[in-house]
Amino acid sequence: MTIDVYLASASGPCRAVLMTAKYLGVDVNQKMVNLMTGEQLKPEYLKMNPQHCVPTIDDNGFYLWESRAILTYLANKYAPENPVYPKDPKERAVVDRMLYFDIGTLYKAEGEYLYPQLFRGQAADPEKAEAFKKALALLEEFLSKTSYVAGNHITLADFSILASLSFAEVADYSYADFPKITAWLQKLKSEVPSYKEINDIPLQQFKDFLKSKNLQFDVNTDFAVLVKCRFEIQTEEKLLIEVYETYAATKFSKLSTNPNTKIISNGASVWIFAMIGKVKEAMSRVKQEIGMATSIN
Repeated sequence: MTIDVYLASASGPCRAVLMTAKYLGVDVNQKMVNLMTGEQLKPEYLKMNPQHCVPTIDDNGFYLWESRAILTYLANKYAPENPVYPKDPKERAVVDRMLYFDIGTLYKAEGEYLYPQLFRGQAADPEKAEAFKKALALLEEFLSKTSYVAGNHITLADFSILASLSFAEVADYSYADFPKITAWLQKLKSEVPSYKEINDIPLQQFKDFLKSKNLQFDVNTDFAVLVKCRFEIQTEEKLLIEVYETYAATKFSKLSTNPNTKIISNGASVWIFAMIGKVKEAMSRVKQEIGMATSIN
């Protein structure tokens, strides 16, 4: 039977599920969820997963989300004898520990450092950068003792952490200061079936998408904005149309690339001499950036 996997192709947790399924020989039907347009918030998706995150699987009516739970479920149900998730309690405990290390320390630190830069255009935070390096230093130490992250053979923890760390390629992050991690990454990329199709291609596509949408714009300060927009459209009869839009608690420094746009933040009026549709599009873009950054688990 084929399992439906609802996913965003560049998401690390989603790619971990695809790598695991491929390795175990589990057939999956990929169903893309467009986080940018809010498909994860539609009633039919919320009925399946009220946390509206990806990945989510539908295994003949059994719905499961949280990628690391999905990895162990796939191994337990479809490949219970595969050493990728060892039966020995101690060996399995080490795999579980590294899965928890990923979600609670490594992936968390990576996301807190990179997501604000990629999705909200913020400058790199030195404290968050240091926290990510400390997490990487721990992984470097683990890999100095074993060939893989949870032992001397590949396990579910490798798929999860590989997916996490490879996402940083979107931001051109370098692991050069961590030779054990660098060597492990290169080894896994050559050993994991269909690595390029599952990882390299969607990550490059997402990187290109970010560049094309110019989402990595500069933001000098963090602030909650109450925007009251007034649009003046001049016709031969100088018709004045006023439209008000409110969107609070977001972080951005520009609504439009139109050179005729004048923006004053923190509740001040914003005069925009442009078509209403252009501004609505810009507001929608901000909402999409925020929605996408909070729907990956």
